[in-house]
Amino acid sequence: MANQPISERRLAANRANAQKSTGPRTAEGKLRVSQNATRHNLYSGPHRLPEDIEARLYLIGRCIRPPSPPGSRPSSPRPQVPPGP
Repeated sequence: MANQPISERRLAANRANAQKSTGPRTAEGKLRVSQNATRHNLYSGPHRLPEDIEARLYLIGRCIRPPSPPGSRPSSPRPQVPPGP
């Protein structure tokens, strides 16, 4: 669809409607809508993993390193990952 200029009438209607759509104005309304992301979409679930899983993932991440150049030695031994449940 090509960009065509809109009529003065439509422009006036858009501007009048925009004045009505300003979002929440009261503190209560602002607090209520600030929680939308925690009720819908990606952020609706728990934000943290259980501690034991988080600890294992941290250790696994420390074990994953870029490959060393040939002939070099690692500066420290790799940490041991605890066995799963």
